[in-house]
Amino acid sequence: MAENNNVGKLIAAFVMLIIGVSLIGVVATSSRDVTALNHVINDTLDISTLRYGTGAINESKTVTLTYGYEGANAWKAEESTCYITPLVILNSSGATLTPTTDYTYTNAGVVTFLNTQAVNASMDNTTYTTYSYCPDTYLTTGFGRTAINVALGLFAIALLLGAVGVFYSVAKDTIL
Repeated sequence: MAENNNVGKLIAAFVMLIIGVSLIGVVATSSRDVTALNHVINDTLDISTLRYGTGAINESKTVTLTYGYEGANAWKAEESTCYITPLVILNSSGATLTPTTDYTYTNAGVVTFLNTQAVNASMDNTTYTTYSYCPDTYLTTGFGRTAINVALGLFAIALLLGAVGVFYSVAKDTIL
């Protein structure tokens, strides 16, 4: 009779491990979604609307990054963990533009290009931007991000301890 009980325990332990391992992936993905910034690499930005008829940059006009914070997302510009940073801009010839010399930008991702040689070299009006921003689900508090990451570790430890407990129970019943 103890044999059937041990077989049942082993089957339950393996099922628990399989379900637990599959859930760890789901929990880890959900944790990453709320604790990690999104990164944009080489996003194109058209600056044709910022030019005078002569081709020079009109410094009084601005352009917002693709994932800049506007409307319902404007609150993100007030959270220091959500600032759009670091912003790197390349002109169409691949030269890196210099912050505060060739352009300025706000925490919300509103860019003002300055009338410099490097910016004017982008005669086809295309610039490429690289930056990080907060997704809509991002936890802005450090404690919240830490708690989510710790919860994943605790889930894995609980899964491991549960499996070890069942295997120990089977081994104890088999040996004695």
